[in-house]
Amino acid sequence: MAAPSIDIVLASFNGERFIEQQINSIQSSLNYQTLVRRILVVDDGSSDSTPSIVTKLMQTDSRIELHGNPGPAHGAMANFAFGLSLTRAPYVMLCDQDDVWHPSKIDKSYKAIVDSDVNRVALPRLVFTDKRIVDESLNELYPSFFDFRNISRQWHSSIEQLMQQNVASGCTMMLNRPLIELAMPIPNNAFMHDWWLVLVAKLKGEVIFIDEPLMDYRQHGNNTIGAQNYSWRYLATHMTHHLDKFACYLWKSADQAAELNQRFSNSQIEQSAFANLRRYAYFPRLWLFAKGKLRQHSWKGQAALFVTLLRNNKRI
Repeated sequence: MAAPSIDIVLASFNGERFIEQQINSIQSSLNYQTLVRRILVVDDGSSDSTPSIVTKLMQTDSRIELHGNPGPAHGAMANFAFGLSLTRAPYVMLCDQDDVWHPSKIDKSYKAIVDSDVNRVALPRLVFTDKRIVDESLNELYPSFFDFRNISRQWHSSIEQLMQQNVASGCTMMLNRPLIELAMPIPNNAFMHDWWLVLVAKLKGEVIFIDEPLMDYRQHGNNTIGAQNYSWRYLATHMTHHLDKFACYLWKSADQAAELNQRFSNSQIEQSAFANLRRYAYFPRLWLFAKGKLRQHSWKGQAALFVTLLRNNKRI
């Protein structure tokens, strides 16, 4: 087998509760020794024992490295972007500090992306997977994130849909080198690093979905937003708060789509209603919704989108 070709970028911040278990799950992965070059732990200024835990693990595994994010930008997107700047590996996986990887995650992701790379043009490629949702103690809450959120397995097949709603979680991704070289640097107008990466891959290369949960996505006090599915009753009680959040989400994702067009000058994006959403006045935006040009993958999302467009009666 060829020399190890995968770097894992693990972003950390005050992750002392779970980071050792996460790194242990990576080390226990199938073909870890032959496939993984480095685990790059990129810390964003932890004030707990996260750095000392990683330093301890480094003593028994030379693949582990600890890097501090020097800034000036901080937060998840900036931290992952800094981690990506540290690697020159042919393939890179992104990793959160509080999940647990299944033994086959690395191996299956690697085979999927290598099978696509072999004997073909070196296109930018991204592989992502489903994930199992668990509680703090790793008890299963939902066997599939896609089933839980009622997400179409084909949503990622359309760049127009991907611009409006991301379904590829960074913690499930593997990227190839051509994608990293093309997508970096991640622009300030990106909504989030993983969303930007999958958009670039879809626009300029290939996105591959493994329809299998290959990791446990842990839900705890600081990490519940990614897998919540609010009831209608809850949403009605907190409607104003959630509509304000959705409006922020909508316009920021539209700005990201416009940034994608500016970076790559693609005719498909130039003609996209969503990428040009800020240029439309009030009634044309409602007409775009009526024609199905603006959409979310769930009925709740569609309802929030419609009410948000109704509320925003001025050109933004």
